[in-house]
Amino acid sequence: MQANDFSGSIDREAGTESFVRPDGAFASGLVVGGRYRIGRQLGSGGMGEVWQATDLKLRVEVALKAMHPQLLADDRRREILRQEVRAAREVVSPNVCRVFDLVEIDGGEMVSMEYVDGATLLQVLRERSPLDLGEAQVIASQFLAGLESIHQAGLVHRDIKPENIMLTRAGRVVVMDFGLAKHFADGGTGTVAGTPAYMAPEQARGEAVDARTDVYAAGIVLAEMVNPAGVRDATSRQSVWAGFRVEPMQLPDAPWAHVLRMAVAQNPEDRFPSALALTRALEKITQRVDGANAMTRLSWSWTNSRSCSPSTQRRPRKRWLNF
Repeated sequence: MQANDFSGSIDREAGTESFVRPDGAFASGLVVGGRYRIGRQLGSGGMGEVWQATDLKLRVEVALKAMHPQLLADDRRREILRQEVRAAREVVSPNVCRVFDLVEIDGGEMVSMEYVDGATLLQVLRERSPLDLGEAQVIASQFLAGLESIHQAGLVHRDIKPENIMLTRAGRVVVMDFGLAKHFADGGTGTVAGTPAYMAPEQARGEAVDARTDVYAAGIVLAEMVNPAGVRDATSRQSVWAGFRVEPMQLPDAPWAHVLRMAVAQNPEDRFPSALALTRALEKITQRVDGANAMTRLSWSWTNSRSCSPSTQRRPRKRWLNF
């Protein structure tokens, strides 16, 4: 990772960063474990790859997350994969990707999970940001509902970013990837894990994290959604991130600015205490803006209708002739 690249997830312990590139362990058409027919690759990262597959036994589409073979010998890395399954299975929400099971095949381990057919929020933002405030509110309400469910299960996601939020063709918004999730009770261990651009200060220092840590990351995601200049390339994204790292903060000039400022406060005590609280604050502003816009439209319509109404037109004066 380059010094100015804040978008890639890291799992750093004792000052060491590890980035491993995919080695093509799977291939389309391959049947693994006598059960899963591999389809297309959905994504890849430092820990492994995610593939669309068909469960030949249940005849349903699933997603398989496989760790890179060279990492399987590392007991700590295996435990991370198992922890992801344990964490995800504790959460039940339509806005969180369902994890079905940990599958052992040929000495390896894979995670079988819900196949979410759609696009990442990052892909959507690259195509047509900034989002209309109404659409942004619909997306925000759903992914924050997923976050709230995660927190209610006693977990912190620790890697909320547009790449880990999916929008399905049916309009459902789904929070993905529990690879870095941990329990509140685990406390601070000195281990730094997450994506630098979205890390809350306490997370970057390896301290204890809680729901407010994810609220911070969500605040940056929300800023990207409504940034007036859009975030259609790496440069524009980085300009949004940079605004959060200066004093005073330079936030997007958008109706949500006041809420965003509180969401990304440096001190956790100054942030919204939960994803639900953040959602309610956003909704109040969006409703206020929608109401103001509705009144403006109504006023324009009323004024325009009066100017065009026959009853308001000046009638010619009648002339009476006296005989």
